[in-house]
Amino acid sequence: MEHISFFLKKFENLGAREFLVKEIMSGVIEKKCGIKISTKDIVYDRGTLTVKGSRSLKSELFINKAEIIEEIENALTSTKMGRIL
Repeated sequence: MEHISFFLKKFENLGAREFLVKEIMSGVIEKKCGIKISTKDIVYDRGTLTVKGSRSLKSELFINKAEIIEEIENALTSTKMGRIL
C-alpha cells in the first residue's frame, strides 16, 4: 500500500510556476518602465498576464509590450507569452 505523499507528489509544485512568472513580470516591468508592481496585482492564466492598475500604467505597458514579452520569454525559455492585458 502506498503512502498518501506518493499521490500528492504531483501537486507539490503546482503554484511555483505561476509565482515565478509573476516575479519575473514584476521585475521586467520595473526594469523597462520604472514602475514597481506587486505580484498581487498580476494574474497569470494559461499564458496570458493581466495587470491590475491605472490607465496610465496600462498605457506604459502597451507602449513597451514587445520588449516586455521578449524579456519574459528570455527569462522563461519553456513558456511563451502570447498576450498582456
